[in-house]
Amino acid sequence: MMGSEKKLVVQDIVSFPQNCSEAEADQSLLAFKKLAALSLLDNVDYQSRFYYRPSDWHPVDGGMFPYYLLTSNRLITLSKDLATAVVYRDAGLYQVYDGYFSELLDNSAPFIHGSRDLFEIYALEDALPTKLVMQPIPCFSRYFTDEMIEKQLNREFPYFEALLATVIPFYDKFRADNKGMVDVFSLKYLRQFMEDGYIYLPEEMVHPFAPAERLQLIKQLHADLVASERKCYAINEDRLFMNSAVEFSNEDPTLRLILHYQRGNETIFKHLAINEVNIINAFEEFFNSLPTSDYVLGREETIAGIESIIREYSSDES
Repeated sequence: MMGSEKKLVVQDIVSFPQNCSEAEADQSLLAFKKLAALSLLDNVDYQSRFYYRPSDWHPVDGGMFPYYLLTSNRLITLSKDLATAVVYRDAGLYQVYDGYFSELLDNSAPFIHGSRDLFEIYALEDALPTKLVMQPIPCFSRYFTDEMIEKQLNREFPYFEALLATVIPFYDKFRADNKGMVDVFSLKYLRQFMEDGYIYLPEEMVHPFAPAERLQLIKQLHADLVASERKCYAINEDRLFMNSAVEFSNEDPTLRLILHYQRGNETIFKHLAINEVNIINAFEEFFNSLPTSDYVLGREETIAGIESIIREYSSDES
């Protein structure tokens, strides 16, 4: 599939128990891991939905063909162990399965919603409040004025006005008074920001922040941390790896994952919205444990790391 030139539209429906045991929760996370990987394929437009199965649900009999695939004109049934497949070309039988799938679709909810539309990715002002942001650089958004945002966007970009109208409400949610939000970042990538001035938007869409602006932003962050106006922690690089291309945002009622990576000369942005409560709870349990874990530096160590960067780049400026 990775090497195929075809563009595929893929939908699936997954069932979950509503009240998960620990083993079932592990299976749900495994399903998420495998299905999320599908959404990253370049030639696939992938949407996944889910429903909660009844409490009296029992696994299907091993001798049946409980799984099936519908292509544009074929029905493929699969055995429980996925070792055997039967292809049907009968239009009547296809319609029976297609009708059943449509019924499931009508009674399901979005599980993983994927998008590569940058305007959709940043048109998330309805997703308030944000509980936790885990990304390579600190969330500087609360310090951005409308004028600063407009100045940083590239006016030569073909959709400048539309982008500006989308991005400002996106940053509004971070500029709102939300002292409870936890911000986890990497000192390594903060240094990179101080070097190149780029936030995580495609470079053709934005200008880098000037050195003086970068220094002002990090000083504002430092002042907020010293005054306990923000909950912000640097990761412990010896214990936790952070990919520069990943942002997690834990919001009510959705977990969002934003990926940005290079494919040739193109910057690809991918947004995944996860909506199943048990999987969100598993991530939230991990996120909530971070501030008191050894995966992040304590408040004083985080402040000290930021102060070191400020001293380094203040001397460069002078």
